[in-house]
Amino acid sequence: HIEKIISRIIAIAVLWLAFGLLPLALLKGKILTILLKVCVIAIIILIINIINIMLQTSYEVINKKEKYRQQPIKGFMQIIQIAIYFIGFIVIIATIIDKSPLVMLTGLGAFAAVLSFIFKDTITGFIAGIQLSYNDMVKVGDWITVNGTMANGVVIDISLITVKIQNFDNTIVNVPT
Repeated sequence: HIEKIISRIIAIAVLWLAFGLLPLALLKGKILTILLKVCVIAIIILIINIINIMLQTSYEVINKKEKYRQQPIKGFMQIIQIAIYFIGFIVIIATIIDKSPLVMLTGLGAFAAVLSFIFKDTITGFIAGIQLSYNDMVKVGDWITVNGTMANGVVIDISLITVKIQNFDNTIVNVPT
């Protein structure tokens, strides 16, 4: 993964150089503004990508240790990824419209209230996944049975919103948390 990170850091350096040299290229007006914004947005995307690669690498390293193999670390990594993507999205939109990211966040307050009403069940499942992980209720390797579903087997994966169960007949069932 180190090669991917280094290539993205080099790309950021090139974009940063382009950002600094674009005003000297005798470009004026909207073209210069658009090109500068494209450079900034590309840099933001590359930074998000680097952070994501680092998270995936740390997950792989942690998951190889026997001590942590049974822990549902994947859900916590997914929470961090969602937060990073959300912050990156806010910063990109703020860059496009030339506003402060804080202005964007205040405007999203009312929007979040509407979204929380619409996605109530999804948010409840998300919180249940966090509680499942935090309270260590289910581990990879546990045998569980979920009434009303075809789930009756060994837990093989725990993510943020689903638990993957391999039944005794080797079929795989995904159950919401």
